[in-house]
Amino acid sequence: MSEKKQNVMPIPTKEKFSLSKVKLLKDGGLDVHYEVTEVVGNESYTNKYHVLSAKDIHPDLRSLFNDLRPVMGRIFNITSFKTMIATPEFKATKKQTEIAESFAEKCLNNIEVRGVSLSGQDDNVGVVLTGLFTVSNNQKTVINTPRLKYNTETFGFEEELENIVCGIENEVYAFLFEGKKAQLELFGADGEANDLVYVNDAEGGNDDGLFPEVDDPANEND
Repeated sequence: MSEKKQNVMPIPTKEKFSLSKVKLLKDGGLDVHYEVTEVVGNESYTNKYHVLSAKDIHPDLRSLFNDLRPVMGRIFNITSFKTMIATPEFKATKKQTEIAESFAEKCLNNIEVRGVSLSGQDDNVGVVLTGLFTVSNNQKTVINTPRLKYNTETFGFEEELENIVCGIENEVYAFLFEGKKAQLELFGADGEANDLVYVNDAEGGNDDGLFPEVDDPANEND
């Protein structure tokens, strides 16, 4: 794997930065794929980068990943019983509704969203979420959503999903280039973040999927 340190790479402006994939690493840190659009004369160029950082993420970014758990719950019908209880025909009492809400929250706590993959442009922008679901015997299994398009209202949470993912993109930029991590740290003397490793996938990079380290859920119990 060919790697080069962040201090030889320019920091893009937020307007030129576009997130492609981000995943939370098992032991902390991020694995990020992003693009930077540059205009030279009348030509527009898009450069792709793959970055690794072992630094633990800021709580704001972790909170946004947690906000995606209800999306996973809806897609995989883990919390679909709430819809049934909310129907007038069910005639749920206040106590029953409270019990259902509490149980739904416990179900959502078994979901860990690990990553986001973006694709498409303009009206075709969509996102795939990947995570882990802990089943009753405490084993974990990988779950992947279908591609969810922002402009197609299928589940009813598409606008909320777009807002959360937009927030994740902003937080990832802050993590990579503004030092916003679990513990804020100083930049290097050249004004650039100094803990990033750029991976050259074209020269033998080991990018065998969005979440290669969670393909074997048993490893998560180590």
